[in-house]
Amino acid sequence: MPLGRTGSQVSSHRVRRRLWLLTLCLVVVAVAAAVGLGGLRWPRSRPQRCAGTPATLTVAAAPAIAHAVDSLAARWSAGHPAAQGRCVTASVIAEPPEQVAAALGRDWDPTRDGQRPAVWIPDSSMWLAVAGSRPDAAAMLPTRTTSIASSPVVLALRQPLAQALGWPKHGIDWPDLIGAFGQSGVWTRAGHPEWEALRVGISDPSRSTAGLAAVLTILGQNVAGSGVPPSPAPSESPSSAASRAPGAAVTNAQLTAGLALTRTLGAVAESTDAFFAAQTAPAAGPDATVAAFPAMESDVAAYDSTNPVVPLAPVYSSQPVVAEYPYTVLSASWVGVIEREAAGQLLSFLRTPDARAAIGAARLRTPDHAAARPEALPAAAGFAASLGTPRPAPGPATISAVTTEWANLQRQVNLLAALDTSGSMSTPVPGTGLTRLQLLQQTATTGFGLLTNRTSIGLWDYSLRPGSASEYRELVPFGPLTGNVGSVPRGQALPAAVATVHAEGYTPLYDTAYAAFHEMQRHWQPDSSNAVILITDGVNEMNGDAGLTLGELLDRLRREQRADQPVQIVTIALGTEAEAGPLQQIAQVTGGRTYVVRDVASAIQTLILAFTGRLQ
Repeated sequence: MPLGRTGSQVSSHRVRRRLWLLTLCLVVVAVAAAVGLGGLRWPRSRPQRCAGTPATLTVAAAPAIAHAVDSLAARWSAGHPAAQGRCVTASVIAEPPEQVAAALGRDWDPTRDGQRPAVWIPDSSMWLAVAGSRPDAAAMLPTRTTSIASSPVVLALRQPLAQALGWPKHGIDWPDLIGAFGQSGVWTRAGHPEWEALRVGISDPSRSTAGLAAVLTILGQNVAGSGVPPSPAPSESPSSAASRAPGAAVTNAQLTAGLALTRTLGAVAESTDAFFAAQTAPAAGPDATVAAFPAMESDVAAYDSTNPVVPLAPVYSSQPVVAEYPYTVLSASWVGVIEREAAGQLLSFLRTPDARAAIGAARLRTPDHAAARPEALPAAAGFAASLGTPRPAPGPATISAVTTEWANLQRQVNLLAALDTSGSMSTPVPGTGLTRLQLLQQTATTGFGLLTNRTSIGLWDYSLRPGSASEYRELVPFGPLTGNVGSVPRGQALPAAVATVHAEGYTPLYDTAYAAFHEMQRHWQPDSSNAVILITDGVNEMNGDAGLTLGELLDRLRREQRADQPVQIVTIALGTEAEAGPLQQIAQVTGGRTYVVRDVASAIQTLILAFTGRLQ
């Protein structure tokens, strides 16, 4: 007789089956939940009791990371976090860091400046330095912040041009690349004469992290082989030195490096967006000629991921500026205990491995500069697995000095250079093997080679020679450097003219200064440096009936200077015997300066500074 089941056996079996089915259902639900969360295992804490309407933690994040932070903040808020017994939730808004830096302070107006944040995540701590230059904003910034991501600033270069320079087999450094665009014939020798018209672009350093980083990189290094030795600045007259702003952080050699970049510029844009757009759909404007520009590595990777016809190669600096996305909890009147506690909880959440992986999907690196998602920064496309030693974060004074210097370099400069070619210019300069005229010719030729495309210039020489009634002569007529003198580009006509001058006759210094002053009044332009550069080795030799006296010249300059259209006279005295006293008076009455140079190096430096409008 077959064995049967007792009632207790059947009941026990049914219980076990139900428990098994219940366990299976729970597993299915758990798997479904995990799939719904994208497979990410977010850390969970025990539910906290909270009451009342949730407090909102407002986070202002740089656009490049805002989407990722917003998604993560939503996950965090879904866990019902609490601070001080109050429910909290996070709200992320995308705000350009330069706008937050400008608005931050006691006078933050929500109507004008948008919602006031408790947490600020700019893409770079440089914006903290910009904001910190104002005392009211500095008081709101912590002494230390925590990085939640990073991305270096690179030069984005059209890949065919990079390959012509040996990339990726051979690395390209920034000075080499900028030099390739600044020297004629480089691309022709590479077999592509059609690239000679291409230029470098830069985004506005006052609005763009990439542009600010590029200016700090270029002005923060010396360019080897520039022809301008990194010597001390030339000596000034006491009155001029007293008017110089203290604490300048940019050396003359760094300025020369900035000039090299300025000469290669094809366009300055508000942001890098215009340059990225021009690579795929070139317009008729200047952006179409931009084949290289500073950009965030993450933006270059995002552009290349769209499989464009012409991808961009990332060119890394040997000492890169790295945007480190500092998580900044503000010490503002609108940030209370609840917000600070909630900000700490959100930061802990953003530092978890899964959160870093989500941020890495935005092609950003980890805080220690590693690729969180290597496939987002493919080595095959030239993205570096590791970076060089980052450039130290600059302070507010350095950023202010560098950006001011950059703005000066972009300013229109209108100059009339008048060169003394009297007989005394044939006197040898001790220790140089050169006469004063040869020193002047060498100096001027080097200086002309560094003029920017935003320069208009004319060139005179002056001396009264036997049998001639002419005290000064126009060697090159005034006009834009980019224009022609006849069929010759003005940039070539200037050194050619200097090479033809010879030393002879007397020095009509005062008459020439007066005539040059009026010539520049005729060519005056707004928003420009308008100046006469008067270079001489001696004193005026035409007084009385033959010409103006010093007193007459000074009186006329005072009366005829226009407050709404000022023209400055900058005087440069060459040689050890130069009498700088009268030159100082001439410069001072027009708001200019006098410089005495006694060697080749300082002469070159002085003329370069004068040509950039930096001596006024």
